[in-house]
Amino acid sequence: MTRDEFQNLKRGDIVRHVMDAQSYVVTETCRNRVTAVRTIELTNPVEWLLVVKDGKRIDDNLDGG
Repeated sequence: MTRDEFQNLKRGDIVRHVMDAQSYVVTETCRNRVTAVRTIELTNPVEWLLVVKDGKRIDDNLDGG
């Protein structure tokens, strides 16, 4: 990617490092920095804990029960 392409990244663009197959979704850009996150597909609800809901921490789930 060129410097111009990098500086024109927008939220929702998907990028990956040239040496890795994992992709990332751009969430924020600020001059010469880009914030991107990696997402996964969740299945099997019993294997997951809700930690924060609507910006509020769900303390009961942090101890596993």
